[in-house]
Amino acid sequence: MYPKLQEKSDVIYKEYKVENKISTYEQLIENISRLRNKEKIDDVWYYIYQYYIYIYYLIDINLRQVTFNLSCIIT
Repeated sequence: MYPKLQEKSDVIYKEYKVENKISTYEQLIENISRLRNKEKIDDVWYYIYQYYIYIYYLIDINLRQVTFNLSCIIT
């Protein structure tokens, strides 16, 4: 009906960018907080969350293996 009509909001919208590990992790924490407050977040943050869960799982498995190997050497 009105092709040039634009909708604007007074709500501040923060644009998130996946640039590096530190900023992505900080932005993930912010988005988790938003989700806990019942706000909608972009789907990409669910995938990023799964990525971090997977990475920490791999780190944990590797640390357990190293600990096991060290205990075998010590005893």
